[in-house]
Amino acid sequence: MKKFNNFILEKSYFISNSNDYGSFEGIVHFDIDKIKNWFNSRKIDYNKYINIIELPVAFLNNINVDENFRNRGIGTELYYDFEEQCYDNNAKCIILESDSGENQLDDFKLDSWYESLDFEIIGTEGDNSIMMKKI
Repeated sequence: MKKFNNFILEKSYFISNSNDYGSFEGIVHFDIDKIKNWFNSRKIDYNKYINIIELPVAFLNNINVDENFRNRGIGTELYYDFEEQCYDNNAKCIILESDSGENQLDDFKLDSWYESLDFEIIGTEGDNSIMMKKI
């Protein structure tokens, strides 16, 4: 069993929440091989980002708000719940892949929303994929 900064690297924590308004899911990884797998599963070059990832790292896989409840701040509440759970599980940073080509209601700008939550763009992948990080 390897250790990194006194954390055991074999653990991962799945983080999710769901209610009548929406849901989120993500994971906190302590193991560099699992982090590589996350990038590889999305066909993203892990080596491009390794120098800016701090272990343990959380990955936000999805936030979804029911169409009937959008534009009420529910997505932001869900995100902050996710973030709190990440930091409760010792995450040092949060990484996400934003699909800027995904259709959003009312011309909602997903990338701008993430930036309003203090995410910064760390790279692009293909035509629509934007990699973002928050410390």
